[in-house]
Order: sequence, then structure tokens, then C-alpha cells
Amino acid sequence: MIAVLSLTQNINSFFVDLFHSLIVFAIFWAIYRCIEPFSFIIDSIITAFGIELTHGIRNLFINSFKIFVLLIGLTAFLNEWGVNIFALLASLGIAGAALALAAKDSLANIFGSLTIIFDKIFKQGDWIMTPDVEGTVEEIGSRTTKIRTFSKALVTIPNAALANSAIINWSRMTCRRVKMCISLEYRTSPNQITNIIKHIKNYLQNNPDIETDPSKAVMLVHLVEFNDNSIDILLYYFTKTTGWKNWMEIKEQNLLKFMEIIEQEGASFALPSRQIYVEKLPDNLPQLM
Repeated sequence: MIAVLSLTQNINSFFVDLFHSLIVFAIFWAIYRCIEPFSFIIDSIITAFGIELTHGIRNLFINSFKIFVLLIGLTAFLNEWGVNIFALLASLGIAGAALALAAKDSLANIFGSLTIIFDKIFKQGDWIMTPDVEGTVEEIGSRTTKIRTFSKALVTIPNAALANSAIINWSRMTCRRVKMCISLEYRTSPNQITNIIKHIKNYLQNNPDIETDPSKAVMLVHLVEFNDNSIDILLYYFTKTTGWKNWMEIKEQNLLKFMEIIEQEGASFALPSRQIYVEKLPDNLPQLM
């Protein structure tokens, strides 16, 4: 009689646990299936943080939320049967350690992607440079970021490595620098050099494409060095545009104007040359003419 009662209690306990576990499964499966239809809520949360909503970022958050729901659901389901998932992983020994290591790398990449997104290090379409690669960001995924180099090759970098790297975001330049030297011949007079510097400064200061606000950028036009073959004038200024094509066009116009200024002052660009001084020629040297 006692054995029958014990068996009955065990059967009842089994069906109770089964019923509870089915309820847990149904709840979390319903939540999982509702993630896609109600993804607009996730979209609203993303945009509320001031994050640009792209296909890659949207998928990252949706997939991360799906994984979170599955893990919580699995833990709750096993808990109904008295299984502690953390104790189970600890008891697996080497297999558990390998699983934990694999999960560690995956989690590191996911947290790396979240760091990139929430810290707004860069976004899709930005021109960035790391110690290993330079190019345009094509996609920020949950594990990796894809960068298209200027040679049109596609480079894929783990987000954990990228988040821990020094990154230059060239797309966030407020203005773009031009740094160059004009090399003049040594026969150029001090008065000519002074006039050339003055005219170049006036041209740059009155050029609407050049940033002349000293609080935003520095502009320098100075005689800086006597080289072996030339007298050098340093030009250091910034264009208001940061786009590469427009920057090149402005730089070209400026170079032509600098040539015009130098020509108007009667000066010339220096070329690499060597002067040879002979103290005395041999007496028996034949005449060439």
C-alpha cells in the first residue's frame, strides 16, 4: 500500500513538473515568436539612444534579445526538473571548459559590438583607420565588422579586437588639413619672399573654401628653412570641406594660384642641383673651343 502511494505521488509529481515545464516552454516560445512582429519596439529603443538604425545594428539587437530569451527560457525549463544549468556546466569538466571558452569569445564579440554602437565610435559608412586596416565601414554585426578598403577588398574584423584597438574616424573631421612646402631658388630676394608670403596669406584668408576661424583651425604661411637646394615656405591650412574629391579640387585651385603669385613676383621654384667649384685647372688642359 505504501509503495502504491509512493508511486502515485511520483506520478503526480512528474505530471505537475511536466505541466509546469510546458507552461514555461509555451510562455518563452510565445515571447520568442513575438520578437519579430514587435521589433518596432526594439527599433524605438535603439533610436531613443541616438543610434543610427541600420540593418546590421537592428539584427544585432534582435538576435541578442532572442538569445537572451532562449537562455532564460532554457534555465527556467530545466529548473522545473530540478536541474541547475550552472552546476551542470561545472560538472562537464573539459567539455564545459571548452564550451565556456567558446562562449567567452562570442560574448566578447557581442559586448565589443555594443561598445562600438553605444560609444558611437563609428557607424556604417564611416571612413576609419585601425593599426591593421583602413577603409569604409560596410556592416556592424553581432560578431564582426566588415570594412571595405580603398582597393575594394573586404576585411572582416572581430568586434572584440576592434573595440580594443586605436581607431581613427576620419569621417568626423571638422575640416581637412593641407600641409605643404613651397621651395624657391636661392636667388630669390628677401623682398620677393616677403611679398609671396603676404599674397598667399591674403589669398587664403579671403578664400571661402578655407577655414579662417582661429578657434576652429590654424593657418600658417611662414619661411621655415634653408635647405641644400632651396628656401622653403611652409603652408599649413584647413579646408572647410572634408570630402576627398572636393578637397582635391580646392587644393588644385590653390596650387595654381600659388604658381601665379610666384610668377608675378619674378621668382622660380627650386630644382635639385649641385654647384661644383674648381680652385685651379691644370695648365695643360686642352681647350674645348
